[in-house]
Amino acid sequence: MPRLRKNGFILADNIFFHGQVLDQEVKGKSAKGIQAFNNLIKERIDIEKCVLTIRDGLFLIRKL
Repeated sequence: MPRLRKNGFILADNIFFHGQVLDQEVKGKSAKGIQAFNNLIKERIDIEKCVLTIRDGLFLIRKL
């Protein structure tokens, strides 16, 4: 985020990781990493974010 300019965008693909990050108990290193990324984005207040439920999920993120 520090290198992203104001109003810059990030598109993050595969945020549902085949639905694994939505399970009550997340298993697997990759699924846990994606879940941690999703939680980090969810908690940030210096960005706007939108989840697009296309296929395996896409995060549209804009820095304020």
